[in-house]
Amino acid sequence: MTRPNIVIVHGAICGGCDVALANSVEAISKFLENFELAYWSVAVDSRLSDLKSLNRIDVAVFMGGVRTSEDEEMAKWLREKSRILVAFGSCSAYGGIPGLAALIPPSELVNSVKSTITTSSQGEGVIELSKLPELGTYRALPHVVDVNIVVPGCPPPINVVNEFVDVLLKHISSGKLEGPLVVAGTKAQCENCPRKPRDLSKLQIPDIKRIYESRIEENKCFLEQGILCLGPITREGCEHSCINANMPCTGCFGPLPGFEDVGLRYIAGILALVAIEREKELLEQGLAKILDKLVDRLGVLYRYTLPWSRLYKLRLSLGSGGRAR
Repeated sequence: MTRPNIVIVHGAICGGCDVALANSVEAISKFLENFELAYWSVAVDSRLSDLKSLNRIDVAVFMGGVRTSEDEEMAKWLREKSRILVAFGSCSAYGGIPGLAALIPPSELVNSVKSTITTSSQGEGVIELSKLPELGTYRALPHVVDVNIVVPGCPPPINVVNEFVDVLLKHISSGKLEGPLVVAGTKAQCENCPRKPRDLSKLQIPDIKRIYESRIEENKCFLEQGILCLGPITREGCEHSCINANMPCTGCFGPLPGFEDVGLRYIAGILALVAIEREKELLEQGLAKILDKLVDRLGVLYRYTLPWSRLYKLRLSLGSGGRAR
């Protein structure tokens, strides 16, 4: 019996997702046992022309976001050829950290790289360059094509990678897949957090502080210490790896189901929790002074999800193109 084939393809990616997949011995073993690994530039000696010569693709795993015309072309081709298309990692699923550049015109990004003082001088004159893929507005894969499976994480942890392979094998054998299926929980990180307060309904935030401004109590909720943690709006599934390392959640597992704009939802919730304790003061000084303490708001609130925000959709509606949802 012919084994189903699988291809692993890159968009705008740092390489961390490749490492995450390669680090999972269990996942790799199941891949090799149950699939024909037809293309993966990191592990298989094959060329892009070999990929394009395939008549059928059972599973396509897309890592990274869609930044260039070449990325978009590949994403659409994979969707056309594949039975199952997987958005693997936060960049592919939600935009990821590179998605923070989504509000900046590509021409401005290029000019910044070419002209900043950190760029070494190449002398006078124009340097001839080979024709490169055109830069476009940065998008997550689901903004370009429909996907069947989403595997969140920056990068996806081993437990999620292993679960993804099991999900894949199940749906390949049954031939049925109602998507998009997210390989993560539907509850917030806070629900099973080892630092969870006894009563979440009574949670209060004394102030907003940056993580280096005070000593962190290792067994106490970050929010109760005034340190912003995105656990309340982030899907569970990572086994709290950051929190167990005494770092707050930054949201790489993506928003909870039904959360259209995680940044706006988070700001509203945080202000309410601060206001419980300092209602009189806030009425006098205004909520804006609290927000002033939130440095790099886009980087904190939308570190992995800016291409899904209303800000991004507004930019698209003003003429940047794309398929915002």
